[in-house]
Amino acid sequence: MNIPLVINYPSNWFNSDVSDTDAPVSTNRSIPQLVSSIDILPTIADLAGIDCSQYQYRGTSLVPFLRNDSSLCPSNEEILFTFDEPLAPRGIPGYIRCIRTHDIKYAVYFTGDGMKMEYEMYSLQEDPHEMNNLCPPNSIPNDRWYSWHERLTRLMKRKGAVPTDFDWESMSTPKEWHHLADLSKPYVIC
Repeated sequence: MNIPLVINYPSNWFNSDVSDTDAPVSTNRSIPQLVSSIDILPTIADLAGIDCSQYQYRGTSLVPFLRNDSSLCPSNEEILFTFDEPLAPRGIPGYIRCIRTHDIKYAVYFTGDGMKMEYEMYSLQEDPHEMNNLCPPNSIPNDRWYSWHERLTRLMKRKGAVPTDFDWESMSTPKEWHHLADLSKPYVIC
């Protein structure tokens, strides 16, 4: 979840005053804002000039970043990662929801029936290689864990990414969990 997003476009793409003959040389720039993969589709549609206002996309166009107009840029202090694959291979949870900020990554993995949950939380400043799960198996949820779970749920609601196959709030609420490999029954995704 720390993958750079690279967009390459002509340097004069957004400047109609610059002719092709005297176009400035494109310069690289890096922005520290977090962006989400759900922002890619609205960005492509915006770049193509396609009016998608009739559709309800879950992301936000990143074109303001490209135009270097910081007043239009979304303030992505947190991003949402989603994975919905009910046909995932055996042993791999079919649904994942994750919130990432500059400091914390919190993820919930769950099956389509919502019966088995796994949780991960990492302090990205203290543990950049994500070696120390702050929500390990057989641990009792604490206030920090509940707080990040609530923040993830609020972000999911805002982005329209709450699963409809089951009751997310009652099934995903942090509780002591046992790693899938520790379960006596085989793990099967329905």
